[in-house]
Amino acid sequence: MLNRREVLQLLPGAVLAPLLMQSAPAEGQDAAQPIDAWSIDRRVFVLDRSTESIQRYFIIGDIVELSAATFPSLFRDNGQYLSKTFELNIDARHAIFNMPLRMADGRLRIIAQRLEFGFDGLAGFVSPPSNGQLISISAEVIDFTRARSLPFAFRTGVEGRSINIRCLSATGLTPGAAPTNEFAHFIAQMTLGDAGGVRPDISFGDAAVSAYETSLANAKWPEASTLKLQRFLSNAPYSESNRAFVRGKVGELLTALRGTQSPLVSAAVQRTSDAIANQSDLLGLRENDTPMSSLSQSIERTDRLVKTLFDEGLLSTWDSIAITSANPASIDTVRFQDVAGARDAAARQLDELAAEGAKISVRLQTLEGLIGQTDKELENQKTFLAQQEFAIQQKGPNDNVAKGVGAIAAVGSVVFPAAAPFLMVASGMVSAAMEMSNNDGDFVSHITNIADIVKNHSELMKVSLQLRKDWDSVTGDFGLARRSVTDKRSLTPDEKKRVEQWKASASSLGNQVKAIAAILKSSPPSAELKDETATANSDPEIRTIILQRNDCVREQSDLLNRQISLAQELQVESARILELDAILAEMQQLALVNDDDRARYRMLADWARRSLIESIAKEAILLNRSLRYAGAPASDMPHELLSYAEGAAGMTASRFFIDSGETETELQQAAKKREAIYRTLLLDARGLRDSLIEKKRWNIPSPITVSARRKDNPGTPAHQARMEGFVRDLNRIIADAIREGKSQPVPIPFNPGDIQHTTNAFLLGINIARLELAETRAPDGEFILYIGHPRFGKLVRNGGEEFFTDFVRDRRNNALNSAYWPLRLPNDVEPDWQKRILFAQELAKIQDTMLPLLTSYEVHVEVANRDEWSTVPQIERIDLEFISVGGK
Repeated sequence: MLNRREVLQLLPGAVLAPLLMQSAPAEGQDAAQPIDAWSIDRRVFVLDRSTESIQRYFIIGDIVELSAATFPSLFRDNGQYLSKTFELNIDARHAIFNMPLRMADGRLRIIAQRLEFGFDGLAGFVSPPSNGQLISISAEVIDFTRARSLPFAFRTGVEGRSINIRCLSATGLTPGAAPTNEFAHFIAQMTLGDAGGVRPDISFGDAAVSAYETSLANAKWPEASTLKLQRFLSNAPYSESNRAFVRGKVGELLTALRGTQSPLVSAAVQRTSDAIANQSDLLGLRENDTPMSSLSQSIERTDRLVKTLFDEGLLSTWDSIAITSANPASIDTVRFQDVAGARDAAARQLDELAAEGAKISVRLQTLEGLIGQTDKELENQKTFLAQQEFAIQQKGPNDNVAKGVGAIAAVGSVVFPAAAPFLMVASGMVSAAMEMSNNDGDFVSHITNIADIVKNHSELMKVSLQLRKDWDSVTGDFGLARRSVTDKRSLTPDEKKRVEQWKASASSLGNQVKAIAAILKSSPPSAELKDETATANSDPEIRTIILQRNDCVREQSDLLNRQISLAQELQVESARILELDAILAEMQQLALVNDDDRARYRMLADWARRSLIESIAKEAILLNRSLRYAGAPASDMPHELLSYAEGAAGMTASRFFIDSGETETELQQAAKKREAIYRTLLLDARGLRDSLIEKKRWNIPSPITVSARRKDNPGTPAHQARMEGFVRDLNRIIADAIREGKSQPVPIPFNPGDIQHTTNAFLLGINIARLELAETRAPDGEFILYIGHPRFGKLVRNGGEEFFTDFVRDRRNNALNSAYWPLRLPNDVEPDWQKRILFAQELAKIQDTMLPLLTSYEVHVEVANRDEWSTVPQIERIDLEFISVGGK
């Protein structure tokens, strides 16, 4: 007799390895050929539900191939058969029946989207019924192309033998066999004849739709297919071709389910779709996400989880539940309350996001209207451009505000919405800022005209409007989305349509972010206006309009970036709530189902165990990325052991049903491997943390200087234009700060050419070594240059470049803000950087903040006391030193 066991691995939304692996791709499967890998991966879930009187087995999977090679325990040679009362249930998206299944008394049930008969596929009874015989097939498509002439080795019309076949379409039929009566005749020809008793119950085409959809609603294969989708996404989550493949498979799965998917499948599919849209893995991590700060906190967080899961035995407790859950029981009240509490907390968080997003949408709409109004006024008064030419002609080396400097600063430049770091990160276009800083042209002194300004605003408004519509749809119809998970049958046709629109809007949010980032990437942060008239006169009203427009745009930039942050957080929380709703709905059905399903739902509701494994896996991945980022060897972390909740993928194809003792051993071995990986990782991370403050780990720090002059810069014409443009913009924002207290940021033309200084280089500090002003006297007061690092950048290693983005855990409360170095001028000018930046002192801080040297720096200016200024200082030359330190 086959060994008994009672283990089920279908957990909601998790990425699991099944107990039986018939044929699976190796870890790191080439994502360039996902179609082949999809067909090769035929992992299945096997359930033994035998009793003393009957052997009952369930085989569930995306692709289930019933053959002598994959299921040798079921194979019988000619003259042999399965002697005891036997029941086999095949539940698959694609079932391949390619072995003889000879039974004495038995029942064969097959639920599949596609059922394919191979030449060796045969179902037969070797004796008259004594305890009931059954062949039940429910499939959307049955393929008889390769079938033998008599795949059904029994006679129909025998008392006690039931034949039920539901099929919407078939291939390999004799010509003209399409209607139900002809299909029934075709099936009859594939049997050993008819005894004249009860006729087989066969329906085909439209007549079979209702019965097929009923069986599909109760099928388990959608859960296995969803897990396979998540497994494939996890194998190469950052491969565009793999994401596109999984996206296509999601669409195919939803089409195949015909709207009958379970709440758990709906939630898991939504989670997968969100990961694809956000260009992340299923844990929410993007490819370049790496903690650049608080290494000690990351170590402590991982250490706490290791102690909780392994030292305190929490994971082994849930493992034992996975083994012993065969005993039907009522709902675990404590576990139900834990899940409900997590769901309610996430719901409150979502309400806060929706409320803040609504306020932002209203204000953005107002701002866009104001900006559009000023642009129309500018179009009607193009003569103001002549003022710029007049002001530039009158400009002298000692100009002050009264002589026209203020007019140039106000009228001569128009601010555009800024692509702040978080917006770049959220859109997956972080490298855009890096590309802009590496342009050979004069990227800080763009020239534009009124038509360009209006066109830019119009394009941005169009995309921003669509983003707000998607936001309103996602937040407004989220209640319906939750009902579609918990009580789908109560939805009206109109509500079902709105749920589908909700899904589309949720996916569209990410696309709108990319569209906004693309527009901002092609637009300068500010632009000088081109004179469009031959004679232009000074116009105070135009100056006022420009200042008002710039104020609106600055606020618009801040709100736009905040809205992008909220949109991403909304997607994460929405998927989480839907998943928890689905689990609670399944748990509440425990008292309403029979004993067999009760055990299954108990395991399906095991959210706590999956959550524990995912939480420590995420911390371990981040900590491992920190090791790689800092230059230490990364630990070997097998993908399946980290994120697959069971970790039993090592079982061979020759093993069929495994008893509970063997399963328990597998789980214990997986837990030991995880624990060893995590403890080794912690040991390596602690060693790294201690080594960071040792001087011998680092090369000698050296400055990389950006020297910019108002004119007469050395170098190529392109380099001269960049440096002159930077000084011109710097003088402009100094004037802005004196007038308004704070300026918009402008990019710093940082592009080091000495590769020796930038290999594996981090930023130790920033110094101003030289400052020359046009005025001979000291400036009226002090102004502060805030030099910002956007917390992303690249490291040059092993002849190539690696890009990193600082990982932020809570984007709502801790947006991806730049790291700033405030330098008070003229007091903080220091020709010898080593007097300002002490190597040992900075090394003590590098454990908490270690930023890559190569990035897109920016600078803005603040003035504490504007009243003390009577003259705007004009910078003639400034030397910025970026102190580089490379790891050995």
